[in-house]
Amino acid sequence: MYAGRLEYIKGVHILIRALGLLRQRRRDWTCVIAGSGSLLEELKLQAQALGVQDDIEFSGTMDNIPAALTSADIYVQPSLQDTQPFSVTEAQLAGIAPVVADTTGMPEMVRHGVTGWIVPADNAAALAGQLELLLRDDSLRARAGNAAQQWARANRSLDSMAEGTLKAYRRAAEMHGWPQRSRPAGQSGHHIQGAFHPADLLNVITPGNPLESVLRSRLPADYRIPDANILPG
Repeated sequence: MYAGRLEYIKGVHILIRALGLLRQRRRDWTCVIAGSGSLLEELKLQAQALGVQDDIEFSGTMDNIPAALTSADIYVQPSLQDTQPFSVTEAQLAGIAPVVADTTGMPEMVRHGVTGWIVPADNAAALAGQLELLLRDDSLRARAGNAAQQWARANRSLDSMAEGTLKAYRRAAEMHGWPQRSRPAGQSGHHIQGAFHPADLLNVITPGNPLESVLRSRLPADYRIPDANILPG
């Protein structure tokens, strides 16, 4: 399965090319491509040209990807350019070890051979080989899927991502010698230790920046990064 936009940077054409190669070796599979985009018709024509039009289901936009993933055995993110796609996290949380391209932030989400697999971007032959390996080894998929799920629960939960964001801001503040602060006493709402108003940090990093006054005028005085309201009460 693949879920995402059908645009060039997402590399779906690479996946279809890989499926054309895979079909020459085995045919006991179906690929669901969920999403919409400007390349939909072009991708359908590509599938037809490679003889895999009956092996690929273009399902359109899905409202419940996690539910769809319960029927998948393999998830592929073949992007030529990407950050850390939430669809990869959804696959991991569903117990599927993803196959991702080695672009930008995706390799940070996967430990090759343990919680998933990393293949060279724009390399249909490498992707086809990896898919063939996974199709013939159920136990390998199960082991890696379990490991991927455990990693995602530990590293991609709302709490862990909020804390990671806060740590990044703390490091930035420490680099500029800005002391740690918490929400001033008497202000409403629960607070996160070390949270701060964006204008405060901007004033330390680039004193006199005109954006500081804009932030102060357009954000509430008690606004803090990260916002405590994103965390469970």
